[in-house]
Amino acid sequence: MLYMEIRNTIMAAMLAMMPLAGCSSPAEGKNVPDGVFEGSAEGYNGTITTEVKFQDGKIADITVTNENETTTVSDYLLKAVPDAIVANQSVNIDTTSGATVTAEGVLGSVKDAIKQAGGNVKEWKGENKVSLKYAEKKIKNLDTAKKRI
Repeated sequence: MLYMEIRNTIMAAMLAMMPLAGCSSPAEGKNVPDGVFEGSAEGYNGTITTEVKFQDGKIADITVTNENETTTVSDYLLKAVPDAIVANQSVNIDTTSGATVTAEGVLGSVKDAIKQAGGNVKEWKGENKVSLKYAEKKIKNLDTAKKRI
């Protein structure tokens, strides 16, 4: 009789646990809440801070809210990197440029905002790397600006 009670208790416990078998927590990835999240990372001349707006599981907008980067060198990248991330829904950006550290700082601050939103940065890497070649024209503008100073 005792054997049957123990067996039934064990069977009941096993049956209760069966729905949990094979389950895991949901993927963090692009399942982030709607809202604006702040991120920051180091740039060339200090911390770069961005606000990233998530809407319907996508990056809807990125605003650089604080930076001390070198004017003329970084102006293009402070806009181009966020625009490329939003357009491609990816942080897989080739930041090689005339101001690589600035570009990496913007990218890093967006990655930090993804983490702050509870997202998994790996899930925001697209299959293809987006290229951001810094135009030689921009570098020539820097040389012209230096001559004026």
